[in-house]
Amino acid sequence: MHARLLIYRLHEGTAQSGREIMDTFAELMKDQEQCRGATFFINETEREFGGFFLWPSQTDAEKAEEALRPRLLELLEPVIKWFEVYEPAIAQATAT
Repeated sequence: MHARLLIYRLHEGTAQSGREIMDTFAELMKDQEQCRGATFFINETEREFGGFFLWPSQTDAEKAEEALRPRLLELLEPVIKWFEVYEPAIAQATAT
Protein backbone atom coordinates (compact mmCIF):
# COMPACT_ATOMS: atom_id res chain seq x y z
CA MET A 1 0.00 0.00 0.00
CA HIS A 2 1.23 3.50 -0.81
CA ALA A 3 0.07 6.91 0.38
CA ARG A 4 0.20 10.24 -1.38
CA LEU A 5 0.04 13.45 0.61
CA LEU A 6 -0.86 16.51 -1.44
CA ILE A 7 -0.62 19.94 0.17
CA TYR A 8 -1.14 23.08 -1.85
CA ARG A 9 -1.65 26.81 -1.69
CA LEU A 10 -4.05 28.68 -3.88
CA HIS A 11 -2.43 30.82 -6.56
CA GLU A 12 -2.81 34.53 -5.83
CA GLY A 13 -5.87 35.81 -7.62
CA THR A 14 -7.52 32.40 -7.91
CA ALA A 15 -11.22 33.08 -8.15
CA GLN A 16 -12.29 29.68 -6.81
CA SER A 17 -12.19 28.96 -3.10
CA GLY A 18 -10.24 26.04 -1.70
CA ARG A 19 -13.50 24.25 -0.95
CA GLU A 20 -14.64 24.61 -4.57
CA ILE A 21 -11.32 23.26 -5.81
CA MET A 22 -11.49 20.33 -3.38
CA ASP A 23 -15.02 19.56 -4.60
CA THR A 24 -13.74 19.56 -8.19
CA PHE A 25 -10.77 17.40 -7.22
CA ALA A 26 -13.04 14.94 -5.37
CA GLU A 27 -15.09 14.58 -8.56
CA LEU A 28 -11.93 13.84 -10.55
CA MET A 29 -10.85 11.28 -7.95
CA LYS A 30 -14.09 9.31 -8.44
CA ASP A 31 -12.70 8.18 -11.82
CA GLN A 32 -9.52 6.80 -10.23
CA GLU A 33 -10.62 3.21 -9.71
CA GLN A 34 -7.46 2.14 -7.91
CA CYS A 35 -7.76 4.77 -5.18
CA ARG A 36 -8.42 2.99 -1.87
CA GLY A 37 -9.18 6.09 0.17
CA ALA A 38 -9.27 9.87 -0.06
CA THR A 39 -9.37 12.34 2.82
CA PHE A 40 -9.36 16.10 2.22
CA PHE A 41 -8.32 18.86 4.64
CA ILE A 42 -8.47 22.66 4.64
CA ASN A 43 -6.72 25.55 6.41
CA GLU A 44 -8.43 28.60 4.93
CA THR A 45 -6.51 31.07 7.10
CA GLU A 46 -3.20 29.95 5.54
CA ARG A 47 -4.84 29.32 2.12
CA GLU A 48 -3.57 25.73 2.33
CA PHE A 49 -5.57 22.71 1.33
CA GLY A 50 -4.83 19.11 0.56
CA GLY A 51 -5.61 15.47 0.50
CA PHE A 52 -4.32 12.13 1.70
CA PHE A 53 -4.79 9.25 -0.74
CA LEU A 54 -4.17 5.51 -0.46
CA TRP A 55 -3.17 3.36 -3.43
CA PRO A 56 -2.41 -0.36 -3.81
CA SER A 57 0.92 0.46 -5.49
CA GLN A 58 3.14 3.39 -6.32
CA THR A 59 2.53 2.67 -10.01
CA ASP A 60 -1.22 3.17 -9.55
CA ALA A 61 -0.61 6.43 -7.70
CA GLU A 62 1.79 7.70 -10.35
CA LYS A 63 -0.70 6.96 -13.14
CA ALA A 64 -3.36 8.95 -11.33
CA GLU A 65 -0.98 11.83 -10.68
CA GLU A 66 -0.04 11.92 -14.37
CA ALA A 67 -3.71 12.14 -15.32
CA LEU A 68 -4.66 14.76 -12.71
CA ARG A 69 -1.54 16.96 -12.52
CA PRO A 70 -2.29 19.28 -15.49
CA ARG A 71 -5.66 20.29 -14.01
CA LEU A 72 -4.21 20.78 -10.53
CA LEU A 73 -1.35 22.96 -11.74
CA GLU A 74 -3.83 25.38 -13.33
CA LEU A 75 -5.13 26.25 -9.88
CA LEU A 76 -2.58 25.29 -7.27
CA GLU A 77 1.01 25.33 -6.10
CA PRO A 78 1.28 21.72 -4.92
CA VAL A 79 3.74 20.02 -2.62
CA ILE A 80 3.39 16.30 -3.25
CA LYS A 81 4.97 13.70 -1.00
CA TRP A 82 4.97 9.93 -1.37
CA PHE A 83 5.10 7.39 1.43
CA GLU A 84 5.05 3.65 1.70
CA VAL A 85 2.43 2.73 4.26
CA TYR A 86 3.95 0.90 7.24
CA GLU A 87 1.72 -1.02 9.58
CA PRO A 88 3.51 -2.24 12.72
CA ALA A 89 2.76 -5.82 13.70
CA ILE A 90 1.03 -4.62 16.89
CA ALA A 91 -1.41 -2.50 14.83
CA GLN A 92 -2.21 -5.46 12.59
CA ALA A 93 -2.78 -7.71 15.62
CA THR A 94 -5.24 -5.28 17.24
CA ALA A 95 -7.14 -4.79 13.95
CA THR A 96 -8.15 -8.44 13.79
